[in-house]
Amino acid sequence: MPDGNRTVAVLLDRQLSASGYRLDPVELAGRLSDSDASLRIKIVDGLEADSRALSDAVIDTAARRVVVGLPGQQLSVADFQQAARDAGIDQFGVWPVELGTLSCRVPDPEDRLTHAILTILGVVQRARAYRGSRQQNLRPERPSSGGLESLFSLPELEYRPAPTVRRDRCRASKGCRECVDGCPHNALRIVDGQVRLRKKDCTSCGICLSACPNEAINFPTAMPAEIDEQVTCLLDEDTGGPDARGILFVCPNTMRNLAARDFDLSPGWLPVEVPCLGMLTVQWLLAPLRLGAGAVGLVPCIDNCRSGKIDQMRQRVGYCQALLRETWEMPEAVQLAPTSEAGLRAFLADEIAFAGYAFEDEPDSAFRYDARMDVVVDVAAADGAGLDWSITHPASPFASVRATDGCTLCGSCADACPADALQIFSDDAAGTTLTFDARRCVICEQCLPACPESDVLHVDRTTDLALLVEGRTTLHHDTVSLCERCGKPISTDKMMGRIAELLGAEHAATLNVISRFCTNCRGISG
Repeated sequence: MPDGNRTVAVLLDRQLSASGYRLDPVELAGRLSDSDASLRIKIVDGLEADSRALSDAVIDTAARRVVVGLPGQQLSVADFQQAARDAGIDQFGVWPVELGTLSCRVPDPEDRLTHAILTILGVVQRARAYRGSRQQNLRPERPSSGGLESLFSLPELEYRPAPTVRRDRCRASKGCRECVDGCPHNALRIVDGQVRLRKKDCTSCGICLSACPNEAINFPTAMPAEIDEQVTCLLDEDTGGPDARGILFVCPNTMRNLAARDFDLSPGWLPVEVPCLGMLTVQWLLAPLRLGAGAVGLVPCIDNCRSGKIDQMRQRVGYCQALLRETWEMPEAVQLAPTSEAGLRAFLADEIAFAGYAFEDEPDSAFRYDARMDVVVDVAAADGAGLDWSITHPASPFASVRATDGCTLCGSCADACPADALQIFSDDAAGTTLTFDARRCVICEQCLPACPESDVLHVDRTTDLALLVEGRTTLHHDTVSLCERCGKPISTDKMMGRIAELLGAEHAATLNVISRFCTNCRGISG
């Protein structure tokens, strides 16, 4: 049975052909139909500025997802959401695409048309992957408006996506705090082992989504599967377009800023809008390269960024550049756009120089958290660099954990690890082993204060490719003393040595008892 949510209609504003926009909607509609015959495509007058025309057109499509190609966006977010409600579809089911802001800035007419086709098809695939929202995912926000008229009118509420948490996946009860610590506005907290959201403090930045190592966050319109489908489509050579393509990450603030500027855009830069660039982890920055992109660009809003993550963004870009310098000798494959007017113009107009590597297979989803090791390793090894190297960087998404000989294998660090990266295994015959899996470590460092010994456990922000590929490795191993009476384990030999050190010679008799018998047998006479 076909999935009704995957039926997508495309509405094109006839004003795209107006002087200054230079994009023929009739030709665009024909080319889109040739690329995807399942699309319902219609050219409509006045979509950009007439909310009634928009609602009528969305209703007329009878589709569950609607992509609207516009010269700009004079209508508010609330207008698009009202059109969705009028049509009886999901609140976020109408996806505006501002072709006038980016595609129409491509100088060559044929390149301009191809850029618009790719941009729309990418959003179509993202809309198809969108699985809808629930009431809990709606965060009301009153739009800011200037002028005296705002004093005498009550603007219609806009709804922003808000995260919800899957309790079956969340590991907050085990001590995981990645989403809570990552939230720039303290909108998340842990109450009775569960993550709770304060909607009034949330800005819908999406940082919690990409930070969660357990994929427990549901954040409508920006889920990994949605971004993956869009990026994969944009890089699909079968749709035509330039040989060398780059993914240009932008946020809503950036789109508004770019709409007011005059610039030329290279046809190789293909836009992907995310709620906030602060949600772009190292994995998300490298994922387009893994999918075949020749470059990844970020256009930050900086002055208006509500997440305040610009320094973290620079660090993550710096890590990617360090890795690519080591492997591809092309650190410029991931770039943060300059903030100066001249620098930004030059960045956007610059041609993509590298066509990207053609990997043998496509990952199920390069943006899913559980694919982060494959993405980093595959990108790092793409040019024959091999796996026998490591890189230490403050933004490394992976870590290397070391345990010195002072480790007594008490297991406190493993008990404190919410990601099960550290685990301890005991066997009466084989002894006790502390293991570490770099693929699972989220660098929360909760293991460090849990260790009762000083200067024994060390966490380094190091990406060690060989360690990642190897998987779980042994950090420390020791034999176990067994009870002379019942044969049950007492403790590791290292632990017993530490106890002896703490007791001292004056408690030799006590040590003699606890080193020979388990707790159950120590009180038995004879």
